[in-house]
Amino acid sequence: MSSFALKINTTHPEAWEAYFNETMKGAGLEKDKDYTLDIVENDYLYLSFPENGSDSSLDRLYVGKTTANAELINGLI
Repeated sequence: MSSFALKINTTHPEAWEAYFNETMKGAGLEKDKDYTLDIVENDYLYLSFPENGSDSSLDRLYVGKTTANAELINGLI
């Protein structure tokens, strides 16, 4: 695999943007140099790696899924 693109449909694109920026920065990558991360019309987030002209390459990719649910219960603080 030579590149990776991801589109996330979400009502909270800023939260995803912060997550991916932190993750990519932790891997030593720079936004708009090594990868593209854009919020489009507040409906979805688009991530693309590597950015055109980047010296970085995709050696390994791990994709995981985690689901978290939360409920509010009346009377509990």
